[in-house]
Amino acid sequence: MNAAFDEGAATLLSGAVNWVVRYRGAWWVVYEHGWLRITDTATAHDLDQAAIRLAKAEAAAKHTGQG
Repeated sequence: MNAAFDEGAATLLSGAVNWVVRYRGAWWVVYEHGWLRITDTATAHDLDQAAIRLAKAEAAAKHTGQG
C-alpha cells in the first residue's frame, strides 16, 4: 500500500482526508506502521458516498476560487 500511495495509484477520499484511500476496489486507512483494509460493507458504502460528496464540494470550491 505504501508504494501504491506514493505512486498515486491509490485515490484519496479527499484532499483534506489523506489517510483514507481507495485502491483496487477497497477502502484502506493508514494505521501506525501500515494500512488496514476496510472490510465492513456498510462502512465501505458510507465512504463511497462521502467520496462523492467531497469530490462535488471540492469541485465547487475550485470553481468558485475557494480551493
